[in-house]
Amino acid sequence: MSYKDFAEDFRSGRTGSVFFFYGRENLLIRWAINAVINKYVTPEYRDLNVLQLDESADMEKVVSSAMTYSMFPGKRVILVRNLPVLHRKGKEKSAEDDAARKQLERLAGEQPDSSIIIFYLDSMYSGSGKLNAAGKALAKKCSAYEMGAISPAELKQFISKRLRAADKLITTKDMDYLVSVTGYFNKESTVTLDEIEKNLEKLTGAEDGQRISRELIDEMMTGDEERFVFSMIDALGRKDKRTAFQLILNNLEKAESKSDENKIAISLTGLLTSQLEMMYDSLELSERGMTPKEMAKELGANEYRLSKAYQAARGYGKKHIKNLLIQVYDIDQQFKTGRMESSLALELFAASI
Repeated sequence: MSYKDFAEDFRSGRTGSVFFFYGRENLLIRWAINAVINKYVTPEYRDLNVLQLDESADMEKVVSSAMTYSMFPGKRVILVRNLPVLHRKGKEKSAEDDAARKQLERLAGEQPDSSIIIFYLDSMYSGSGKLNAAGKALAKKCSAYEMGAISPAELKQFISKRLRAADKLITTKDMDYLVSVTGYFNKESTVTLDEIEKNLEKLTGAEDGQRISRELIDEMMTGDEERFVFSMIDALGRKDKRTAFQLILNNLEKAESKSDENKIAISLTGLLTSQLEMMYDSLELSERGMTPKEMAKELGANEYRLSKAYQAARGYGKKHIKNLLIQVYDIDQQFKTGRMESSLALELFAASI
């Protein structure tokens, strides 16, 4: 069940005294935990009535803590974070896991009235939403909720709330653009709400006025690597050798050693290859009558990046893109065969356009 189910069950009083939260979104897990604490713990006794146990705690400690009544007003809330038995799999399992699993099931089944117990797994252990045997068994016995990815409409609400709190405005069109730039809905995306929230703080902090513009979104929400790719593609399209060469030098200057320099060059070459391939593919899909949105879905790409790629590709043409790809593939081959240092090969590529 999702965070929406938790909100409805919690509001309707359908939850028990043992909770289990897991999934991709740590932000939603924290929100749910705070909702439970705020309901059962008197604010002035929060430090005394909330006990945090981490993965070093054993089941004996968890059980004894759960069975201890509070000496102060309000319920006692036990937070159990990343309990090993709930995330260990395969060869990681220990000899004590079977016994711990049985204790967990018994504790959840009895639903102690002495305390509220919250088991939760950080996304690093449960981001996929898949649980091990102990996790599945616990989920069946208690109020369990997967805090997974939210929908596009929900992400817009999430962003809008934070922009309003910062007294900022954004148009509907630029909101759609911002959602796309986050990469949250890309295939295999690992972007989280925590990351988006941090980027929104940077975005609102960088704007003195009220309106969040597309230009500011481009500047603040795209990473250094994406900015390099888009600037490089633009320079290649204009056959601006000087700019292309300077972009490469600017990135290589960040290296602290020759080894770092080569690593940066290899990374930049991979980014260029990926973008040029996307440009070529976008033209082929366009010939089949697809829109940029349909192309992004077909290629499992970020719609924002795909739109940028397609826009640039239309100015290049398939023949030009193909020639550039052949050059970049040749550079990559020279890296791998050791015929040339990666940084030098990339500089020669810029000089050849």
